[in-house]
Amino acid sequence: MAQRMEKMMTELREAYLIQDKDDDHKINISELGSVMRSIGLSPTQAQLASIAQEYGASANSKGGKLFDIEECKRIVQKNAGLTETPESLRDCFRIFDKDGNGYNNASEIRHVLTTLGEPLRDEEVDELTREIELTVDGQFNYEEVVQLLTQ
Repeated sequence: MAQRMEKMMTELREAYLIQDKDDDHKINISELGSVMRSIGLSPTQAQLASIAQEYGASANSKGGKLFDIEECKRIVQKNAGLTETPESLRDCFRIFDKDGNGYNNASEIRHVLTTLGEPLRDEEVDELTREIELTVDGQFNYEEVVQLLTQ
């Protein structure tokens, strides 16, 4: 567990520097969400709004509090449990596996990811689909996606 947290803190520093585009050593709540996602956490918009409220930040990222690296470290340590397990991801994909063969329809999953729950942006789905191999009929083995998302 200690090694996992140490690795996460190293990745956090790297992601933080990428998000700190103006080099002022501060990022807003939206950028904090991107940092958290890039290190394997899965905060929802509601969870980010709660973090923003707890730290006195504006939930809409316009104005309000900015976070320095030390605050980000504390937030990540406190929220380190916001990750998906391989089994929970498999369960999600199984819902759409009508044939029970371990494959999902890529266009159907794209629709779900961009319209339901916490919708992803098209660019985020494009990035994910570039990493997976599709069959000729637009299907993908969701175990590959589970491995990709949980590595």
